[in-house]
Amino acid sequence: AFDKRGAEDLIDRALGRLRSEWEQKGRPFDLLSPYLSGEAGAPPLAATAAQLDVSLAAVKSAVHRLRKRLGELVREEVAATVGERCDEDEELEHLMQLLSK
Repeated sequence: AFDKRGAEDLIDRALGRLRSEWEQKGRPFDLLSPYLSGEAGAPPLAATAAQLDVSLAAVKSAVHRLRKRLGELVREEVAATVGERCDEDEELEHLMQLLSK
């Protein structure tokens, strides 16, 4: 339970940083964040495109950039957590296993 909570905290920190970055640039984080996980329940991309008055391709591109940046921030958080004592890739794999339970 502790490991899972630690993994969730790490993801929350990365998401907080991502939110801050996007909001500082005036980007619509709240409208795009439901697409980060890829789980059901997010509105159709076309509906978000209409709400933002942009093309569907622009929304898909923004979601791709958002996911990519989240991955980078998670990796940074893992690196800061583990330091030099273990492999980041191993720690990321362990993190994903914890979160999938």
